[in-house]
Amino acid sequence: MSLTRLPQLPAGRAALLGCTLVYLLALCATGGHGLTVPDAGEWRQAQSKRSFAELRCRGVFDIVVFRELNGVCQECFTIYKEPELYGLCRSECFSTQYFQGCLQALLRTEEAEKFESYIRRTSGRK
Repeated sequence: MSLTRLPQLPAGRAALLGCTLVYLLALCATGGHGLTVPDAGEWRQAQSKRSFAELRCRGVFDIVVFRELNGVCQECFTIYKEPELYGLCRSECFSTQYFQGCLQALLRTEEAEKFESYIRRTSGRK
C-alpha cells in the first residue's frame, strides 16, 4: 500500500490554514457560543470614551467630533514626530494653544470656528 503525499503549502498559507482549522474546531466544540469577536467599531468607541475621560473632558461625548479633534493631533504628530506634542495638543480637552498651533501647521485655520465649537461642546465650556 502506498501513501499519496500531499504537496507542501507555503509557510504563510500553512499558518492560515492551521488558524482556520483551530477556529473551526473551537466553533464546533462550543456550538458556536462564546466566540464573539468584539466589533472594531465598538472597540474604537470604548478607546475614545476612555481618552475622553482621561483628558477630563466634561462636555458631550460625540465620537465623530472627538475623532476629528483627535485627528488634528494625530496629523500634527505625523508631521513633527514629537510624542510630547501629541499629548500637549490633546491636553485640557484640546483647548490649549498647542491645538491651535497644530491647526495652523496643518493649514486648517479656515476651520478654526468649527473646531472651537467642537471644543466648547466636548470640554463643557460655554
